Amino acid sequence: MRGGRPHERQMLRISGLAAVQAVFERDPGRVERLLFEDRMMGEVARFCRILAAERKPYRQVDKAELARVSGTVLHGGVVAVARPRQVTDFAPEMTQRWVRDGKPLLVLDRVGNPHNLGAIVRSAAFFGLDRVLLADHPEQAMPSDASYRVAEGGFEHVDVFRAPLPSALDQLRQAYRVVGTALGRRAAPDR
Repeated sequence: MRGGRPHERQMLRISGLAAVQAVFERDPGRVERLLFEDRMMGEVARFCRILAAERKPYRQVDKAELARVSGTVLHGGVVAVARPRQVTDFAPEMTQRWVRDGKPLLVLDRVGNPHNLGAIVRSAAFFGLDRVLLADHPEQAMPSDASYRVAEGGFEHVDVFRAPLPSALDQLRQAYRVVGTALGRRAAPDR
């Protein structure tokens, strides 16, 4: 992207009132446009004023148009087209800073379903975790339209990092106690 606004393919379609509200509360400048059903006017009027001040578009549309734009019929009556939050590559020097704040770190490896990722991020945000480390692996779901919808605003409260596993776990193990779960009966390697 050179100057100007990002291309539509680089944008997220954030559906549902909770998720849209969260992005407007955290960083309304990321929102490029807003679409909503008439029944949502009371809830989105404040968002429309914010967009109007920034000279960004918003409009009322019917259910069919909202489903087309959002890519789902489960849009909750409102869709914000917004720039995604950055997924940051993990660097070993982050470990010491994270340890100093005393908060746990959630590491996810190969959670391939974006709905599951969204549900996990929603739970992590609810329990006050503010960082999630995702495996840098092709099978790992990354933030997407679907995961944002299911997270119901959770992505706005959690910083997302990406790292190659297991090498990042080896680095984290120096400062964190690493506890894991896995499906199946395969034993973990001794370390």
